[in-house]
Amino acid sequence: MFREYALDPSLIRDWASCDRFINRFLWPDGRVLSRVPRHWEREAVQSLQCRRGTERTRIIEKLRRVSVNAVERIGVAAESVGNWYNLVRVEHGRMEFAAAISRVNPDGLAWIMRGDDFDSNDARFQPCGAPVARTAAAFADALAFLLRTATQVHFVDPHFQPAESR
Repeated sequence: MFREYALDPSLIRDWASCDRFINRFLWPDGRVLSRVPRHWEREAVQSLQCRRGTERTRIIEKLRRVSVNAVERIGVAAESVGNWYNLVRVEHGRMEFAAAISRVNPDGLAWIMRGDDFDSNDARFQPCGAPVARTAAAFADALAFLLRTATQVHFVDPHFQPAESR
């Protein structure tokens, strides 16, 4: 089971903040970063406080690697809705995020966590690798997010024998 998260790109200011936030969104743990807005990586680079040097290069490379594995939503609301916070609120209404980490949360929404209060031990960020019941409905539910976001899927059946007739 996978969970999709939104991260405010302006929270990435230096190597410490990059490491603090980015390392929490890993496919093996079931946590996937959403590329909202579409140019999330570019906005994160623009918010960096370090303007040159090896620290900046390291951060940009890490953002590039994360961005490749991030999920890009289809049919994202027009980015003319305003800032990142408003865009994420609109997108959450269309298709829910597990949580969002933002610089601000003026409305006090429960699914949005302020970056200053971020705690990776929060229940919303725990690995979600619960066993899946062996029914068609349970498999469909568990794979829905993966199938919605994948560009290519390979199914492997360990019991398939091409020499055996069925």
